[in-house]
Amino acid sequence: VSVTTFSGEVTSSVGPLRSARMAPNLLNFLDGTHQRANEGSTNILAAARSIAARRHKGTVVLISDLMADNREETLRTLAAARVRTAVLHVLSPQERNPGIGDEVTLIDSETGQEFNTQINRQMTNAYVARLEAFTQELKDICNRYGFAFIDITSDASIEQLMIGDLRKGGLVR
Repeated sequence: VSVTTFSGEVTSSVGPLRSARMAPNLLNFLDGTHQRANEGSTNILAAARSIAARRHKGTVVLISDLMADNREETLRTLAAARVRTAVLHVLSPQERNPGIGDEVTLIDSETGQEFNTQINRQMTNAYVARLEAFTQELKDICNRYGFAFIDITSDASIEQLMIGDLRKGGLVR
């Protein structure tokens, strides 16, 4: 097993790890990756192109919220490279179910202008409907390319992932 993280280009990697005795090395690497998760933005298309250019590709497990505008092109790039791919679509509990009455600050990505508002039931319902449509679109794209798609929450324990989510998605037995 080899694991590589990207933010446009390779940022770190570990492996190959050839036995179960190396599992602590993998877990330490992943823990360090978790600590660096919010350092800068990620260009998933550049990462997919880098993977596609590799001679030995293995299995790709793409862990992302897939909010990037180029998400479909990214998945198409992996499909064209004939890379076995599993997509772990990860969102926080707050992204999945924003609380009614919560005060939020919206920031215009183009102007940087901030707007404070309180979430009401109508806003929550509209948001959840759009999120469900977005998630279904991702599932449809993954199905079209023969990719496993697993919807996960960022607060899931490793046990829940390994025993529940990844097993249901066919990634582990």
